[in-house]
Amino acid sequence: MQLLHRVLTWIRLRLKVGLYHVFEFSLLDTSGKAIWSETLVNRFSNQGEIDALSVLYQAQNPWGAKLYGRLYNTTPVDASVLPISNEMSGNGYVPVSWDRNTTDWGNPATIASGEGETVGIVKTFTATGGDIGPFTYFGLTSSSDNSGRFIAYAPFSAPMTILVGASLQIRPRGRLRGVSQ
Repeated sequence: MQLLHRVLTWIRLRLKVGLYHVFEFSLLDTSGKAIWSETLVNRFSNQGEIDALSVLYQAQNPWGAKLYGRLYNTTPVDASVLPISNEMSGNGYVPVSWDRNTTDWGNPATIASGEGETVGIVKTFTATGGDIGPFTYFGLTSSSDNSGRFIAYAPFSAPMTILVGASLQIRPRGRLRGVSQ
């Protein structure tokens, strides 16, 4: 099943046109050794698509100074908005955040003809006092609570749990690809 998910992710990456994110996850055991990894390609929510267009073409800033990564045990859809039910809580869970600047995001660069990318720094969810999970989706939002906007989401290939003492690292990549001839 995980091989099929990896093949489909590879195909989606080759066919993607427009603005999208690639999220690289690594699950680390209590000694810090990577025991699992997965690369997810996001879907923009309807709200995220409209917001991205308003940023690009109308110089608006609907997202504020930070982006937040959150874990959910639910299945969002394109029309989802905050609040999203079944967000993880307790046992050290806190949404991770990236400042929208050149410290947390590298300078954009061309990675292939017609495709640019900016890479975010690695952020970590750590389970303390108990397990975090199970969760099935990663969400990108404009707030750590439910007052902001639901921008994008990506499904894990199977339900995940961070065992007590273990951690889940995430490195986001923002990409923009035009149609290549």
